[in-house]
Amino acid sequence: MQRAEIPVAADIITYRLGSKLVYVRPADDYEANFAQKEFPEELANVPRERISFMISAKMNGESRVVRISESAWVGAVTRLLRGEVIDATPYIGTRFTTSLSETIPVTIPQRKIIAIILVWEALKTSAFVYRFG
Repeated sequence: MQRAEIPVAADIITYRLGSKLVYVRPADDYEANFAQKEFPEELANVPRERISFMISAKMNGESRVVRISESAWVGAVTRLLRGEVIDATPYIGTRFTTSLSETIPVTIPQRKIIAIILVWEALKTSAFVYRFG
């Protein structure tokens, strides 16, 4: 009988915004400032309440995007593997968009406000995606 290995929590993950990548330590709480600090040009004008985190989980063989609530943050982050990627995207209510002009006036080009999706595999059967947005 083979023992299943328990995944070890990641000490670093990767934030991605467009083609930019940066290694970061996973935040201990639902901290939107992390993304704004690492991508100041792109996210400085995004209100904190417009930054949320999403995972893409494999369900019935299909990848599905699931929002991580503040109360689920610690559990979700502990499933990340080292170096996994986080992407973000702005949102309006429950709808995600690549355009911040729908929510607030911004001076940065819309093409720069593209998904920052954090993709990772916590288990062999699951892939996770974070989105700030």
